[in-house]
Amino acid sequence: MWTYPGMTNMTILSEFKTSDLVIAAVLKTSGKELTTIEMKGMRGIFVFKDVEQSFLNDIDMGNILVEPNDFHNTTKQLTSIVRRKQQN
Repeated sequence: MWTYPGMTNMTILSEFKTSDLVIAAVLKTSGKELTTIEMKGMRGIFVFKDVEQSFLNDIDMGNILVEPNDFHNTTKQLTSIVRRKQQN
């Protein structure tokens, strides 16, 4: 997680990028909008729109709960998308 001086928990990131599959799956399962998946070499970079900094902090602290089956299915879906993009 990164911060900068003057950042508050009310900050909304208009674009949030992560290569972490677990964070991406939690965001998507929680209803955050996945706008694209960029490829950097063989790694997928998941790009989300309008993510609250406080939500990311809650993920870091283990305070977000998602439905396990939805999380599992989302993880599989995101992994499949990245694998397809790797083949192109």
